[in-house]
Order: sequence, then structure tokens, then C-alpha cells
Amino acid sequence: MDAIRTIDSPARDKPPDELVWPLRLFLILLGYSTVAVPAALLICYVRRNRHAFETPYFSVRQLLRSFAVGNQEYQLIPAGEKESARKDTDPIPKTKAQCIHIAILLLFFFSGIQVTLVAMGVLQERIITRGYRRTDKPEVEEKFGETQFLIFCNRIVALVLSLLILAKDWTKQPPHVPPLYVHSYTSFSNTISSWCQYEALKYVSFPTQTICKASKVVVTMLMGRIVRGQRYSWFEYGCGCTIAFGASLFLLSSSSKHAGSAITYTSVSAEPFSLEIS
Repeated sequence: MDAIRTIDSPARDKPPDELVWPLRLFLILLGYSTVAVPAALLICYVRRNRHAFETPYFSVRQLLRSFAVGNQEYQLIPAGEKESARKDTDPIPKTKAQCIHIAILLLFFFSGIQVTLVAMGVLQERIITRGYRRTDKPEVEEKFGETQFLIFCNRIVALVLSLLILAKDWTKQPPHVPPLYVHSYTSFSNTISSWCQYEALKYVSFPTQTICKASKVVVTMLMGRIVRGQRYSWFEYGCGCTIAFGASLFLLSSSSKHAGSAITYTSVSAEPFSLEIS
């Protein structure tokens, strides 16, 4: 099976004409800068002349104002009202039938997450590590090396699905208060992380990558502590350190085996078990 890999076998044979990954990352960032730099200049221009872009009708000027300034005349829901509304809409189950219903829903969503993540990981590994025969030369096999194309297809599908969901109840959507460009921070980091995820499969297998991703809670807690001053309980610190320690034991035990041993393992997603730190 392609989903079962040996620890000693290489994840992928590197083509001789393939650039090293830091250089490929630099070229990608250079390409993104051709969009980011003009967008930053446009944002500065619109913010300095925001009154010239105010119009009650939908036009290009209003779109540019929403992109660079936002709709500051609207107000966000206060945090206290949001929490009270959540408590009213999410009552605690009081009967046995309600508990069984919630348990079935939990099992359904848990199974869906596991099946989706494992299938996605197996398909990613197959696309990156397998060879594909050329149409002009069937005897020659080439590796899929352009991960940016995979990310582009992924984002196009996600964009179409999100537009369909928003168009279903567009009139019920609240007004977008922050400027639209703030979403670029999340979009850029998510795109780069997806690129790193695909590129990592050229050097390590999917189970190893999943184990390392399961310990990302430690980095998240450290960044939350440094950047936002977020405080965590000792239980959360203990869970994060336990996950990182387990991942280290798995990787060290795998690398300590001699080269002649054939050790195989299947991939199981561990992300749903990690802590959600906000």
C-alpha cells in the first residue's frame, strides 16, 4: 500500500534540476511582493483621501474604501452580549435522549474530521511522492514538483464553495466592519504554511509530519504568551509538553532503528486531539 511507508526509505527522489526549497520560497515571496507592494501603496492613498471615496452607492470607490478603510460607521457586537447570546442558544442537555443525540453528533463530526484529514494526507503524499509518466515519453517518470499549483486549486475550490454559501443568505449577512485587507495576513500565512506542508512531504512521510504538527500547540502557546501576553493554566502547559514529549519519543525511536530493519506504520491524524488555544 502507498499509505504505508518504511522509515528507512526516502520520502521522494529529488530531480536533478529542482531548486533547493529556500530558493523556491524566496521566488514565491518575490512573486507575492508584486501584489503586496502595490496593494500597500493603494491602501495608504485611500486612507489619506478617505473622504473622496465616500459614496452611498455601490461603486469602485466604495469597494476601495471597504478594502482600505472599512465601514467604521457600524459597530461590532460587544463581547459580553456575544457570550450571553451563546449561552441562550446552547443549552445544556438535561435528558438522556438529548445526551445521546449530542453524543451521536460528536461521533459523527469526529469521524468526519478523521476521515477527511487522513484521506487528505494520503492523497497529498501520493501526489508528491509518486511518479507520473510523460505523454510524449511513457518510459520516463517525473515527480510533481510545483506545489503552488496544488495550493491554487485548493484555494479556488474553497473560494467557490464559500461564495455559494454566502450567496445563499447574502441579505442576512452582517456588514463587514474591518477593512478587507486585514484578511490578507491570515491568507498569506495560511498559504505559506500549506506550501511548507506540501514541500515537507518531499523529505518526510505523512505520519512523521502529522506527529510534528500535533506538537504545534507548544509554539502556539509561546507565541500567545510573547505577542499577546496570554496566560495559560498549568494543565494547558502540561498537555502541550506531553504532546511534544510524545512526538519526540516517536521520532527518536524511529531514527534509532538500524538501517536493515523494515518498520512500517499507518497514518492516523492527531490534530483533533490537540488543544485549541486562543
